[in-house]
Amino acid sequence: MEQTGPSLQDCVEARKQLGLRPRSINPDDGYTVAVLVVNDTQFYGKSGRQKELRSFRINAISRDHAERDAVDQYNRHRLDANVSDKQIGSMAVDREPCDACGKFGGLRRAIEQSGLAELYLLYPGGSSIIKSAMEET
Repeated sequence: MEQTGPSLQDCVEARKQLGLRPRSINPDDGYTVAVLVVNDTQFYGKSGRQKELRSFRINAISRDHAERDAVDQYNRHRLDANVSDKQIGSMAVDREPCDACGKFGGLRRAIEQSGLAELYLLYPGGSSIIKSAMEET
Protein backbone atom coordinates (compact mmCIF):
# COMPACT_ATOMS: atom_id res chain seq x y z
CA MET A 1 0.00 0.00 0.00
CA GLU A 2 1.44 3.35 -1.00
CA GLN A 3 1.64 6.01 1.69
CA THR A 4 0.39 9.43 0.66
CA GLY A 5 1.25 12.56 2.53
CA PRO A 6 2.52 16.09 2.21
CA SER A 7 4.65 17.14 -0.74
CA LEU A 8 7.52 19.58 -1.00
CA GLN A 9 4.99 22.00 -2.49
CA ASP A 10 3.15 21.83 0.85
CA CYS A 11 6.34 23.20 2.45
CA VAL A 12 6.22 26.14 0.02
CA GLU A 13 2.60 26.81 1.02
CA ALA A 14 3.44 26.44 4.72
CA ARG A 15 6.20 29.05 4.34
CA LYS A 16 3.61 31.48 2.95
CA GLN A 17 1.18 30.74 5.79
CA LEU A 18 3.94 31.21 8.38
CA GLY A 19 5.00 34.52 6.78
CA LEU A 20 8.45 33.25 5.78
CA ARG A 21 10.47 34.04 2.67
CA PRO A 22 10.74 31.39 -0.05
CA ARG A 23 13.47 28.81 0.51
CA SER A 24 16.77 29.48 -1.26
CA ILE A 25 19.72 27.22 -2.01
CA ASN A 26 21.78 29.04 0.65
CA PRO A 27 22.02 26.70 3.67
CA ASP A 28 22.08 29.71 6.01
CA ASP A 29 18.98 31.43 4.58
CA GLY A 30 16.93 31.13 7.74
CA TYR A 31 14.11 28.81 8.60
CA THR A 32 13.52 25.22 7.62
CA VAL A 33 9.86 24.20 7.37
CA ALA A 34 8.32 20.77 7.96
CA VAL A 35 4.75 19.66 7.29
CA LEU A 36 3.58 16.61 9.26
CA VAL A 37 0.31 14.85 8.50
CA VAL A 38 -1.20 12.32 10.90
CA ASN A 39 -4.79 11.14 10.35
CA ASP A 40 -5.49 13.99 7.90
CA THR A 41 -4.42 16.65 10.42
CA GLN A 42 -1.51 18.92 9.43
CA PHE A 43 1.13 20.31 11.75
CA TYR A 44 3.58 22.98 10.53
CA GLY A 45 7.01 23.06 12.10
CA LYS A 46 9.71 25.65 11.66
CA SER A 47 13.25 25.78 12.90
CA GLY A 48 14.29 28.11 15.68
CA ARG A 49 13.77 28.43 19.39
CA GLN A 50 10.14 28.10 20.36
CA LYS A 51 8.58 29.89 23.32
CA GLU A 52 6.45 26.91 24.38
CA LEU A 53 7.86 24.21 26.58
CA ARG A 54 8.56 21.10 24.58
CA SER A 55 6.47 18.03 25.28
CA PHE A 56 9.46 15.65 25.09
CA ARG A 57 13.25 15.68 25.38
CA ILE A 58 15.58 15.34 22.41
CA ASN A 59 19.25 15.98 21.66
CA ALA A 60 20.51 19.56 21.87
CA ILE A 61 21.03 19.93 18.12
CA SER A 62 17.65 18.58 16.97
CA ARG A 63 15.58 20.40 19.60
CA ASP A 64 15.33 23.62 17.56
CA HIS A 65 14.70 21.95 14.18
CA ALA A 66 11.51 22.08 12.13
CA GLU A 67 11.01 18.32 12.21
CA ARG A 68 11.02 18.29 16.02
CA ASP A 69 8.67 21.27 16.15
CA ALA A 70 6.10 19.54 13.92
CA VAL A 71 6.32 16.27 15.88
CA ASP A 72 6.02 18.22 19.15
CA GLN A 73 2.84 19.91 17.90
CA TYR A 74 1.42 16.49 17.01
CA ASN A 75 2.38 15.16 20.45
CA ARG A 76 0.57 18.03 22.19
CA HIS A 77 -2.49 17.35 20.01
CA ARG A 78 -2.27 13.62 20.79
CA LEU A 79 -2.07 14.25 24.54
CA ASP A 80 -4.97 16.74 24.46
CA ALA A 81 -7.11 14.35 22.40
CA ASN A 82 -6.10 11.36 24.55
CA VAL A 83 -4.93 9.34 21.52
CA SER A 84 -3.07 6.29 22.74
CA ASP A 85 -2.75 3.96 19.76
CA LYS A 86 0.32 4.10 17.55
CA GLN A 87 -0.18 6.24 14.46
CA ILE A 88 1.69 6.51 11.16
CA GLY A 89 2.78 9.97 10.04
CA SER A 90 4.03 11.50 6.81
CA MET A 91 6.34 14.50 6.76
CA ALA A 92 7.76 16.74 4.07
CA VAL A 93 10.66 18.99 5.02
CA ASP A 94 12.30 21.55 2.75
CA ARG A 95 15.87 20.53 3.65
CA GLU A 96 17.57 17.17 3.97
CA PRO A 97 17.68 16.14 7.64
CA CYS A 98 20.96 16.92 9.39
CA ASP A 99 23.05 14.10 10.86
CA ALA A 100 21.73 14.77 14.38
CA CYS A 101 18.13 14.29 13.22
CA GLY A 102 18.74 11.50 10.72
CA LYS A 103 21.92 9.51 11.06
CA PHE A 104 22.19 9.84 14.85
CA GLY A 105 18.49 9.26 15.58
CA GLY A 106 17.07 12.58 16.80
CA LEU A 107 13.98 12.26 14.65
CA ARG A 108 13.56 8.59 15.55
CA ARG A 109 13.68 9.52 19.24
CA ALA A 110 11.07 12.23 18.64
CA ILE A 111 8.62 9.84 16.97
CA GLU A 112 9.09 7.29 19.74
CA GLN A 113 8.28 9.86 22.42
CA SER A 114 5.28 11.18 20.49
CA GLY A 115 3.62 7.80 20.05
CA LEU A 116 4.16 7.49 16.30
CA ALA A 117 4.88 3.96 15.09
CA GLU A 118 6.56 5.17 11.91
CA LEU A 119 7.17 8.24 9.83
CA TYR A 120 7.39 8.55 6.05
CA LEU A 121 9.85 11.38 5.42
CA LEU A 122 10.20 13.32 2.15
CA TYR A 123 12.91 15.93 1.58
CA PRO A 124 14.69 17.47 -1.43
CA GLY A 125 16.66 14.71 -3.09
CA GLY A 126 15.25 11.78 -1.18
CA SER A 127 12.93 10.05 1.21
CA SER A 128 13.09 7.55 4.04
CA ILE A 129 10.97 5.61 6.47
CA ILE A 130 11.76 5.99 10.16
CA LYS A 131 10.36 3.29 12.43
CA SER A 132 10.08 3.45 16.17
CA ALA A 133 12.52 1.04 17.82
CA MET A 134 9.67 0.13 20.15
CA GLU A 135 7.69 -1.15 17.15
CA GLU A 136 10.58 -3.30 15.87
CA THR A 137 10.78 -5.54 18.93
